[in-house]
Amino acid sequence: MARVGDRYGVELGCVRGLLIVMEFQLNQEAGEQVEQTARVHWAFVVPSLIQWVGFTFGFFLVLTKWKVADLSGLSWLILIFPAMLPVQAILIMVTTKGWITNHRVLGVTGVLSKQSMDLLREQVESVEVKQSLFGRIFRFGSVVIRGTGGSGVSLPGIEDPFAFR
Repeated sequence: MARVGDRYGVELGCVRGLLIVMEFQLNQEAGEQVEQTARVHWAFVVPSLIQWVGFTFGFFLVLTKWKVADLSGLSWLILIFPAMLPVQAILIMVTTKGWITNHRVLGVTGVLSKQSMDLLREQVESVEVKQSLFGRIFRFGSVVIRGTGGSGVSLPGIEDPFAFR
């Protein structure tokens, strides 16, 4: 049995991640023990990094080969938008967390707008796992947990989603 303060809680290494773990510890019921912890796999960030590198390479190829614009001025601002893809993926990786305890299923995700789920294990109606080919190779995927009444939360990029399910 794992405890909340074990390696997954501290390994996030950021203030937001530690606040999520501390919030869970404060709301932990008496006698409740964590049976499974979910975190986002590092490979979740790789597709957005590949897109960013591809766009940047294409941008410089167009600028240097066809001389569409010079490398000064506002043309550098175009590189800011694709850089948001890996930043967004890293923020999702740092702020998404899930727990299965002997009483409840909990999930937290989000930076500016926070989405959280706290369901009794008996109220879990369905658990859906979505995995792409890239996710199957690196063993990560999205887990969608729905409770009675249709409420639920999606935890994207979870490491070994079938074990967490």
